[in-house]
Amino acid sequence: MAAVVLDQFLGEYEPNFIGTGEDLRQGDILQMIPKNLVGEVGLLDRHFAVVVTANCDLTWSKHDGVLTCVPLIPALIYTHHIQVPRLLDRRRAACLVKIAKALVDADQADLVERVHEMLELGQTASVIRLFEEKSTLLRQKTSEVQQFSIYRSALDRLQHCDELRQSLVILRDAASQLDQLHGRKPNNALTNFVEALKETMGDKMPGDFLFINSLAENLTDGYVAILRMLRDIRQSEISLTATEERRRPGLYRARRISRLNVLYVHKLVQHMARVFTDIGLPEDYSKSRDARIKVYGDLWATCEPNSDEGRQG
Repeated sequence: MAAVVLDQFLGEYEPNFIGTGEDLRQGDILQMIPKNLVGEVGLLDRHFAVVVTANCDLTWSKHDGVLTCVPLIPALIYTHHIQVPRLLDRRRAACLVKIAKALVDADQADLVERVHEMLELGQTASVIRLFEEKSTLLRQKTSEVQQFSIYRSALDRLQHCDELRQSLVILRDAASQLDQLHGRKPNNALTNFVEALKETMGDKMPGDFLFINSLAENLTDGYVAILRMLRDIRQSEISLTATEERRRPGLYRARRISRLNVLYVHKLVQHMARVFTDIGLPEDYSKSRDARIKVYGDLWATCEPNSDEGRQG
């Protein structure tokens, strides 16, 4: 994807920040240094990250030298690696629901589990024959079986695909097969897919992701923060200036390249708070906790350690 003209799109980063040598702060953008990454590194961890450790922890060294970050990936990789498989899987699952309903409506509910197993094993032709033999109603639903097969095949191909271009070819192939199945104009299904994918970057983007237009002056193609994937990196493994990196080659896993504007830092943290909103626990949890706290209180009051002191669990 060609770099876009900067003044056409919003820059969420602070201008004139590079090379200042300022201390690390929440909202700092890190660029991974691939040659210095140790071990097998997943696709989502090879690009960028944004520091989410609180500034107060950094100021008072409460983080023990370890920073918490979330990955930042190019938007097109987000589409290829996360949203295309999700889209196809949702469509596949919807087909299963319709197939199960058709079996129930045809008084063949006892076949639901068997048919699902056959479909997952790729036995599409056998399921179609079964439908044709059982009833006229099921014979009319064989297109759902064929749709399921198209989605399943596309998902299988995606599992062995690492390139964005190839994933789009797979999506286009599936769309073409769907158009042929339903006798529709070419690109009808593809247009539907594209609109659904565009929604995953706009106002309907899932809450555990945040779209960022640009990370730095030369990084303006669109990026996505994955808020549910917490990562850590030692502060000593981050280069703050190009001079540091040149002086100590091979030491750093990442280099700081920019800092988000404070408004977007707050938005990022707000999104994370929503993702990790407190979940209510059973009443028994509170009762058990309070009973244990009472035991601790009695122990502290008497200053008599019991026989269980030091036991784990």
